Amino acid sequence: GLEALREDILARLGRLLASAGVSPADVTVDVERRGADLHVALEGPQLPRPTRAALAVRVLDAVHSADTTAGQVDVGYHAR
Repeated sequence: GLEALREDILARLGRLLASAGVSPADVTVDVERRGADLHVALEGPQLPRPTRAALAVRVLDAVHSADTTAGQVDVGYHAR
């Protein structure tokens, strides 16, 4: 389900976040189904644009690897 997907996303983000000097514990991941679509909201400290883009790619990899179907996947990162 969505909780397993959320955990997989966090696991995939861990190394990238650590390389950016950010503890994975400082980033939250919320996964919400909106009809046939998925909305993934990441929230954490300020990160450079290339790092945010790399996070989004890992999120999409997790969604495509998950045993779930989704129409559109919306990924957003919000700095605290």
